[in-house]
Amino acid sequence: MKKEGIGQICFRTDNINNLQQHLHNQNLKTLPIFDGSRVRDDGKRIQWKMLFIEEMDPSIPFPFFIEWAENDDIRLAELKNSGFIHPTLENSYIELIQWPVPDYKQAARSLSLLFQEKIVINDAMQITQITAGKTKIQLFSEDGQESLIKECKIKISPPLKNGPLYVNGVVYE
Repeated sequence: MKKEGIGQICFRTDNINNLQQHLHNQNLKTLPIFDGSRVRDDGKRIQWKMLFIEEMDPSIPFPFFIEWAENDDIRLAELKNSGFIHPTLENSYIELIQWPVPDYKQAARSLSLLFQEKIVINDAMQITQITAGKTKIQLFSEDGQESLIKECKIKISPPLKNGPLYVNGVVYE
């Protein structure tokens, strides 16, 4: 039975073609780069490219990658001006993602080609931790089974002022 929660993580890149070549050099197969676009309500067309890794382990979803056509400063200004980013969240970032998986050690093996030296395994806590920028991603399991009690959690820094927010099986704090 599939339950709600985090399905896949996305990382932003500035050069999707170089990234694809790097992944191929790590013996990771990718799908072709996908060009995407849509027209916003205000009539402006936004464009992006996405890159997906072919799944090697169906129990551990690999991240996908996105390259936006506009640079980050322009995108941020437009998101703020449109009201999509509330002023109180402008300087926020995701500090921690906690994600239950069937086997934290298998998660480390599957993701090691992608993250290499950024993976730490903590057997005492049954956690694989990956560091990506300022964000820590913790893949955890209990006794080799995906936790049915623990939820996916995303910790935002600074924390949300009105307490946790629950959306589609994920707790945002």
